[in-house]
Amino acid sequence: MKREFKLYSRILCSIILCIVFVPLSGCQNQSEQIYQLYTGEPENILKNMDVPSAENSKDEKQEEIDEIEGELTIYDWIPLRDTFYQWIITAFNKKYPNVHITLNGPKEKYSAVSEYAARVSVDLMSGSAGDVIGVSQMPYIQFAKNNLFEDLYPYMKNDPEFYEEDYYTNILKAMEYEDKLYAIPMGFFYKSVRFNRTFLEQNQIEVPKIDAIDYKGIISIYHKIAPNNDRLILSRYFNSIILEENEYSRFLDEKNSKAYFDSQEYIDFLNEMKSIQWPSEEERRELFCTMEECADTLGENDLCLFVSNHYQLERNAKLFYEHPSNLTLPIPLSASNGDKEFYSPDRILSISSSSRNKDLAWSFIRFCIEEKPEKVLNDRDNWLLGGYPINRNNTLKMLENAFGEGKEEAIRKIDQWNSDRNEINILSHTYILFDEIKKITDEFYEGRLTAEECARQVQERAEIYLKE
Repeated sequence: MKREFKLYSRILCSIILCIVFVPLSGCQNQSEQIYQLYTGEPENILKNMDVPSAENSKDEKQEEIDEIEGELTIYDWIPLRDTFYQWIITAFNKKYPNVHITLNGPKEKYSAVSEYAARVSVDLMSGSAGDVIGVSQMPYIQFAKNNLFEDLYPYMKNDPEFYEEDYYTNILKAMEYEDKLYAIPMGFFYKSVRFNRTFLEQNQIEVPKIDAIDYKGIISIYHKIAPNNDRLILSRYFNSIILEENEYSRFLDEKNSKAYFDSQEYIDFLNEMKSIQWPSEEERRELFCTMEECADTLGENDLCLFVSNHYQLERNAKLFYEHPSNLTLPIPLSASNGDKEFYSPDRILSISSSSRNKDLAWSFIRFCIEEKPEKVLNDRDNWLLGGYPINRNNTLKMLENAFGEGKEEAIRKIDQWNSDRNEINILSHTYILFDEIKKITDEFYEGRLTAEECARQVQERAEIYLKE
């Protein structure tokens, strides 16, 4: 009903505007605007980019031209987002040809996320960052607490072209702070585990038939097999981080500025992680695998293959129907408290509270996340969005293309898994703290700290972070 009301209102307004303004309007050719990116490198000037249009896509309707005028500044870490922004700015100007967009932000190739975060913080506090802010892996909740970002919900509510039912609103809910939404991801992903079926059968262990599994379930299976195989490891491609990152949100309540790493529960978790045999850093470096190989190859002594829908969906589709016979079907990872986490480390967008063009900034964000033609979604050279789009219609289109006909049940299952996500992973918004925690836990795994000492130091570092 909401969609119909918005659509009716929009049509009515269009009729009235046509009656009033058509006699005054004339025909005008819109020339494509080309903008140089902040990198200052000539090769990054936007020119001759192939943006799919109604002329070359059967399922694409003629794009309406919006005559709104204005200037917009997008702030992000340019070296990491360069290609995407070249494409999206050109595509945006097809619909909004009178909007001048400047790409702002540091062009340095920082060695650490913390260095970039420091630059973002300074520019936000001074009001020089711009309008649309890229906050991927940034502490957006901390920024929101300091009133640096706009709540996006009012813009959604007042926008006749935004339809809430088209989106995975559970993802938005998970990213709220005090019932407000200060950042919105273009996409998300989560990790799943596939067990070595050969090991399960040899040890009379039933194949798990569940829709989620946590580290305790994985470790339980590991310890049933390990006594019979002294070379058993979880996965030759990963160390303890693969399980830690899914658990740490239980011990960090950033929204209420509290940490619980000094709890007995965290100490027990550390000891459980240390009871597992992990490949050494040297062994992992020697693999030299591509992302595709890491996602599709099982080692001789690997209990698990951890897979992620962050990579191309076509390959993930094979995990359901064309997988090797010695691997089980994927089971999504969850936290041990039942939370079903998701990652969104790529292109999370916010509106700066100091923006002078807030409505236009929202129009740009909506353009980035709204439904797109299938041809655009499958253009891996330009779309460059890992995982599932937050727009559910876009996700379903991509899944249907990846799986092909006759795989409706698999698509339904993945859609349900997507809708079950209820907690954002620590790597997506508190990477700076996670990186600091890892330095401390490495000391523990290498035997230079006890679990209790490690927990105390991690707690102290988390408390410092929450006060910054």
